[in-house]
Amino acid sequence: MRQSLRVSAVVCVVLSTLLTTQSANAKILNIGTNRYEFIMSQPDVPLAGLMVDTQQVPSTIVAFDHNRNVYDMQVRIGAVVMKPRDENKLSPLPRPDDITSIGQPAYGSADINLAYLADPYEGYTSRNLGRAITSRSLKIWKKNGASLKFSLPAPYVVEDVAPTLIDLGRDQLEEVLLPITNANEHTARLGLFVPMDDRIVLAGQSEALAKDHWFSPIGAADVDGDGQDEIMAIDAPDVNGFLMLFSLQNGQLIQKVRHYGYTNHKVGTLFTHIQAIMDIDGDSLPEILLARNDMLEFTAVSFGKGYLQRLFELKLDAAMNSNMYVATNAAGQPVQVAFLLEDGKVAILSLLAPPPPPSGAQ
Repeated sequence: MRQSLRVSAVVCVVLSTLLTTQSANAKILNIGTNRYEFIMSQPDVPLAGLMVDTQQVPSTIVAFDHNRNVYDMQVRIGAVVMKPRDENKLSPLPRPDDITSIGQPAYGSADINLAYLADPYEGYTSRNLGRAITSRSLKIWKKNGASLKFSLPAPYVVEDVAPTLIDLGRDQLEEVLLPITNANEHTARLGLFVPMDDRIVLAGQSEALAKDHWFSPIGAADVDGDGQDEIMAIDAPDVNGFLMLFSLQNGQLIQKVRHYGYTNHKVGTLFTHIQAIMDIDGDSLPEILLARNDMLEFTAVSFGKGYLQRLFELKLDAAMNSNMYVATNAAGQPVQVAFLLEDGKVAILSLLAPPPPPSGAQ
């Protein structure tokens, strides 16, 4: 996932002490051909955050506490078991020297090694990001060693923490989504940037939103089965905003649908990736996992039948308080989503293995 962080490879030695969450709230969901367990549990150890360990195959979601100790999380019979990793303190990957102070690198899965935001601009602070400074440049390090930079002209800034990496057409050539704000007019556009051999080009952009609205990108996928990837973003996520789907046509991002009541960003924080894209119902078309109702509801949105359907709506014990993190199986398919709540609980949605066939079944 784009919001995922990497954990340094370590030898994992399980301690004899297992930390089990308390007061678990679990339920089973049958959605299409798939079966899930959703659990909200209070860890014995207060957690500072989550991340995805991509050094393991399949990838796993791990937790870390305020002392930077790392824990593996396993869902067992309606409870979350946390296994401390022996002598494994959280060690963030090195940050580029010119990344913005609030910036997070986005790691690619194809031709991009990492992308990040540079050149902070103190002349326009973002209320949406907690009065954080904005940035004016996108930098990309490609896996072939190339280093590329795109600088926005004044008065445009990027109002985000990290680039959103996508792969339109799944051709192993990644693109970048950025929310571009006009600092003078307080209007915003969604921009699609494509890294070439020696430069980055702005390949498409949307029309400007209404004044004081802004974009929070989600990603790209063919969610309606028309054979073309839709580009997805939220307009005004700070006010239970609008889920918008776009298609790329002749250098323009053309709006296809717009639905009110969804968000992927907790206003005033740096949690700008409260989202996931995965096939929830087993129909081979991905759904969009988002928040609703002031972060108090977790939902999956489907366009598989040509119109918006919510495949589930889960009421949360408290508001979401982190990005969403996604673990994948050995084939790279998403199978688990986790996030934190304001009351300290961890919420986990896990794909369950299909039940064995009845005895004597062919």
